[in-house]
Amino acid sequence: MLSKILDLIKENDIITIFRHEMADGDAFGSQCGLASWLKMTFSDKEIYCLGEIDAENLELFCPMDQIDDQKIKASLAIVLDTANRPRIDDKRFALAKSIVKIDHHIEVDDYGDTKYVDTNKSSTCELIADVINKYQDITTIDQKTANFLYMGLLTDTNRFSTTNTSAGTLSMASKLAQTGIDVADLSYQIFKKNKNYFTLASFVRTQAVFEQEGTLAYVYVTKKIMNDYNVPYIVAKDLINEFNNVEGLLVWVLFIEDEKHDIGFFSGSLRSRKPIVNDIAANFGGGGHLHAAGTKGLTIDDTKRLLEMLKNRIKEQK
Repeated sequence: MLSKILDLIKENDIITIFRHEMADGDAFGSQCGLASWLKMTFSDKEIYCLGEIDAENLELFCPMDQIDDQKIKASLAIVLDTANRPRIDDKRFALAKSIVKIDHHIEVDDYGDTKYVDTNKSSTCELIADVINKYQDITTIDQKTANFLYMGLLTDTNRFSTTNTSAGTLSMASKLAQTGIDVADLSYQIFKKNKNYFTLASFVRTQAVFEQEGTLAYVYVTKKIMNDYNVPYIVAKDLINEFNNVEGLLVWVLFIEDEKHDIGFFSGSLRSRKPIVNDIAANFGGGGHLHAAGTKGLTIDDTKRLLEMLKNRIKEQK
């Protein structure tokens, strides 16, 4: 499959690169990393990154391009880090003459003419590194490309602390580090937070609800709370990580009032130490990884039903 993807890249003069909406570090890292490597390796080709610009730390990644439909129609589209078509940020990907899907999420939407999907990989950046490594030794790539890919590995593994971190992940991170990137500074740049977030995080800890003998925790963050602390939605989403190291927790959930819906509708970020949660998220139109999933457009009643399902899942786990 890697050879086929490389052949398609060689055969096409225009390549458009897409990723999911509300992009995170892995989405941007894989998109910008692939684009950077393609521009360096195939300088005669036109390479474009597409999607909205609405993320934290965007200055660490690459700018998005503005192109017309005709360019996309003449291109090979590569869609990254997106399990289903509705989440692709720029629906014009469907205009492309051929579509490649590269992703590490559980497959819920069978799209793409060519696919490289591996749910055992930590991140899409790890998959892109595999593609590049098929063409050349990954330790010989330029530092700009390595920076992008390493940041994606960092964010989707939460600094190599999640269950999707494997020996292969650490090996690939080591190879990227051999290019000379500053791994300590990249970690700081990706995970740094301002004082407003620090204060909001302290408040959220006091509002968290613990149930099921301390095995389940959840918290609601409204638009008013975010406004009061002057923390935007895209940054406040990271509050889910405040629960990562609480002893005894098996499942934790952040319900955050969705900026793209009316007041009273929440996005849910679900994390777990052992119980599977992505199928529960799927019941509410969401999905993701076995132990890290999300959903959106939830009413208060929806959140209560979701919590009951999680409580039952914890009982099953015991």
